[in-house]
Amino acid sequence: MRIQADIDDARRAGAQGTPTFVLDGEVLQLQEVSDLTDALDSA
Repeated sequence: MRIQADIDDARRAGAQGTPTFVLDGEVLQLQEVSDLTDALDSA
């Protein structure tokens, strides 16, 4: 079932809630919007 596969993928990636952002296999720890834009710019 596709939904279960998505749940399993999220758990393996370390997601504990939503939204969870994963970049290059790493769960991002974001405090500000600029943390996300900085991570994307440096990827």
